[in-house]
Amino acid sequence: MFEAAQACLFRVCAVSFMKMEKTMSAISVIMPVYNTQQYLNRSIHSLMEQSLTDFELILVNDGSVDYSVLYCKALAKRDRRIRVFDLPHGGIAAARIAGIAAASGDYVSFVDSDDLVEKDFLLHLYQAVRAEGADISMCQFVWEYADQSNVSSFPNGTYRGSGLRKLILSDLFCNSDRTPGKMPLFLWNKLFERTLLLDNLKYLDYRMAAEEDMLLFYACLLSSKCFTVVGDHDYHYCIRKNSTVSKGRAGAFDVMLRFRYLAKAMLAKKGFADLDYRVDAKTLYQIAAIIKQSRKEEIPPLPEELMDLIREQAKADGCDQWREAVKTVTNYYLPKEENK
Repeated sequence: MFEAAQACLFRVCAVSFMKMEKTMSAISVIMPVYNTQQYLNRSIHSLMEQSLTDFELILVNDGSVDYSVLYCKALAKRDRRIRVFDLPHGGIAAARIAGIAAASGDYVSFVDSDDLVEKDFLLHLYQAVRAEGADISMCQFVWEYADQSNVSSFPNGTYRGSGLRKLILSDLFCNSDRTPGKMPLFLWNKLFERTLLLDNLKYLDYRMAAEEDMLLFYACLLSSKCFTVVGDHDYHYCIRKNSTVSKGRAGAFDVMLRFRYLAKAMLAKKGFADLDYRVDAKTLYQIAAIIKQSRKEEIPPLPEELMDLIREQAKADGCDQWREAVKTVTNYYLPKEENK
């Protein structure tokens, strides 16, 4: 299922990359670019000023219709560490897949084209994986809004063996009482061993318009032998009015249904099928969020499978936040005689 979905895209990438010379680097940084010409200068500049210089920057233009690709190519002429791939628009997941296929580094990091990183971003992540023998390292980050900044606070430390399994069991999708997990699920504040990414790349579904990075990170974490977290707030995730995160809920139900299907299949393949109830918990939280953030005319009817899920989850125990989500969803979708 997963393998067939990516095979065609890899063939396209292979043709694009055959004539591109790879230079070996410790780290490959992948930056998908789509119509962000006004942010590229500061974003790329923050990367090219890194204290760790042994890296390549792979800019994957995702069919931009502004001048982004011209700017990328101009920068590549000035710095040999930059490589540019110009592809038809296929979405951020397809751009990331293309970047990973082109990467030469032993480790891979991801930076969005409108975000900023501190000068020691790569150094801290690289030192952590090398010192701990980890295959994933993660730094703290800052949510940058127009009028405020919020900092992350996931516990620092190194997790391996039983400690890593305990972390996974306590935080995967949600906790045992259906409280949402605290683990940052994004790709962009982390450094991955490239072979770990390649082994799990089939879980990065390029057909998903959102949350595609969560599946890949979950798959890598479930395959990880050592995961380490450093305390430096080195990544700044910048939320702008027209960014992907701040856009409306169009297509959110399609994303939710596909995520649920793929996440359960991934858990089964990784030997964690007994945790698939947590995917159902996440699904109900997603439905509640869509209801709260959308106009009534934008909220579609649910397939019977999800109606049965709502009825089943309404009988389950959970935290206060869970009960509030259940109330929101049941009040909206279940007839009054069912919601007593």
